[in-house]
Amino acid sequence: MREDREVGMVARLLDTSIAGRSAWRIALRLVVIALVAVFLVRPLVPRVIDAATKLEDVDPWLTGIGFALQVAALFCYSVLTRSALGEERREIGLVHLFKIQLVTRAVSSSVPGGAAAGPAVGYRLMSAAGVPGRNATASLASASVTSAFVLNVLLWLALIVSIPLYGFNAYYAGAAVFGVVLMLAVAGIFLAIIDGNAMIERPVAFVVRRFGADADNVTGAIRSFGQQIEQLISDRSTMARLCSWAAANWLLDAMSLWVFLRAFGVTMSPIGLMVAFGIANVLAAIPISPGGIGIVEWAYIPILVAFGATFEQATIAVVTYRVAQFLFPIVLGGIAYVSLTIESWAHRRRSTAAY
Repeated sequence: MREDREVGMVARLLDTSIAGRSAWRIALRLVVIALVAVFLVRPLVPRVIDAATKLEDVDPWLTGIGFALQVAALFCYSVLTRSALGEERREIGLVHLFKIQLVTRAVSSSVPGGAAAGPAVGYRLMSAAGVPGRNATASLASASVTSAFVLNVLLWLALIVSIPLYGFNAYYAGAAVFGVVLMLAVAGIFLAIIDGNAMIERPVAFVVRRFGADADNVTGAIRSFGQQIEQLISDRSTMARLCSWAAANWLLDAMSLWVFLRAFGVTMSPIGLMVAFGIANVLAAIPISPGGIGIVEWAYIPILVAFGATFEQATIAVVTYRVAQFLFPIVLGGIAYVSLTIESWAHRRRSTAAY
């Protein structure tokens, strides 16, 4: 129990160190968001309004399938996270974890510093459900890294196939290289944690001391977390399952985009779709705007146009897709949070009645 508390402390401190920004960094972030809004989002607004006239021609059945595919993709990510728990997955039901994942996604997409706040909320909800702290942290981290790795593999495969068919494009290649660099940086951090590298432990110990906590206990918890990750990586069958569910998550998400394009009369080639999908989601990792608003749309539309869609078709299809992929999970997350709150209240009431 003490170890789990220390792991929880590590998670909270790391989240604080990531989310806690000085005044000038917050100001810089606001300036960048404003620039994105002015130069990327604003030019799209009138064209989106013009493209909206095509809404009357949309196929409602295909639109419904697109939304359903988004829910299926989110469910696969929950299975991915649960698989990363190893033997501890028996401590939490899949439906319950799915609700937690919806809440995590909603927080990540809707609050400042969501990239840190979302996993922190997920960790706390999983711990409250009975999952040991270090297992919850390891599963969330493993799912995230595995998902990023699989996305980059899918993007590179699509690019390799696209070159003989459509020719080389330096913009696409640059985005792919950025994704690899980002993935390698994250992998380097994990390897440093696994090896007990002082470059990781010393900064964390410094932050811990500022909070008046025991640095030795926390660095020990980091080593324990590293051992948990190392055990997971060494289990080939588990890693194969993780990669499979990560691929299912991304492919269902991409299929949703294809369906929305088809709903507006575009039959996109699978290669063109995966190039656009991979690049947009790699760029979405840039921590500028929540959920990559502005950046993702700016990436999607010109690439889809390059692969055969008209500007109006690409614009309205991407906007509809983003409603399903970005806004819809926020609504589902709110519903899931209410459901989890009611379940928690009912559980406490039953426990009180039992005594």
